[in-house]
Amino acid sequence: MKFCKKYEEYMQGQGQKKLPGVGFKKLKKILKRCRKQPHSHGVLVDDHQNKGKGDSSTCPQQCPVCDGTFFPSLSQGDVGSDRLRGNHGALIQEGKDLVTYAIINAIAMRKILKKYDKETLFDPVSLTCGHIFCYMCACKAGSVTIVDGLTAVTPKQKCPICRQEGVYETAVHLEELHILLGRSCPEYWEERRKSEKIERVQQTKEHWESQCRLFMGI
Repeated sequence: MKFCKKYEEYMQGQGQKKLPGVGFKKLKKILKRCRKQPHSHGVLVDDHQNKGKGDSSTCPQQCPVCDGTFFPSLSQGDVGSDRLRGNHGALIQEGKDLVTYAIINAIAMRKILKKYDKETLFDPVSLTCGHIFCYMCACKAGSVTIVDGLTAVTPKQKCPICRQEGVYETAVHLEELHILLGRSCPEYWEERRKSEKIERVQQTKEHWESQCRLFMGI
């Protein structure tokens, strides 16, 4: 396959990117005209003298074909690339802005999750939106106690990850996942179970004490 055909196929593939190119066939035809163009007598003498050296197609310094047609056509590609330089810079800046946006959002997501979930899921529940949390973490996110449960969460409370409202009331306990995690790391699970029990007892005690004070008007 000749280079001209390869070049055309390549440029057709790059057409969607709107990149500047040169008219390969057109420029070749212009150069052929240059070779056929009769130049001044002095140049022909020089060409005749140079035939033995294999340089009979030397173009003079001031060629009407090259100066009038070839170089202007060739410079059109450079002009096109100059026009795209501003757009290219804008695309680079847009890419940098998108990377910065992604980094900032990733940090924000970690900050949000850090407040609720730092360890392996324990007694996991799946919210309506599909995000999974520990039961106690979900209660904290919904601003309710474990005694009241997730059904007491107001519909306006949002998921800490996707910020969707009304995802707590129909949350599902993932008992199979809880069992699987317990079997995968039994030693850690036993320690976690003890710490969770202490915290749940403490929260339950505080809840009923507050209810008792409220009932007695203290």
